[in-house]
Amino acid sequence: MEIYLFFDVVKELLDNQSVRFCSPQDPPGKDEPYWNVDSETIISYLKANWPQGVTDENDEELNNYFYFIPAILWSDGTGHYIGS
Repeated sequence: MEIYLFFDVVKELLDNQSVRFCSPQDPPGKDEPYWNVDSETIISYLKANWPQGVTDENDEELNNYFYFIPAILWSDGTGHYIGS
């Protein structure tokens, strides 16, 4: 199922430090530049907030999910992370 693939890819990116997430408690990263927890905690959070009953990639609830989850920070390869 595609949903599991999404979470597997995100976990691999987290474990490889290719991405990080902003903390849900500090979305703009003013006090905490990124969410400093293990990948399992982040994946659990993302799974817990996944909208139930989504059947289509254009589902409004799915669009809202990606809008409201913490921002993803991408590694630039030099140890810095850039928000998306």
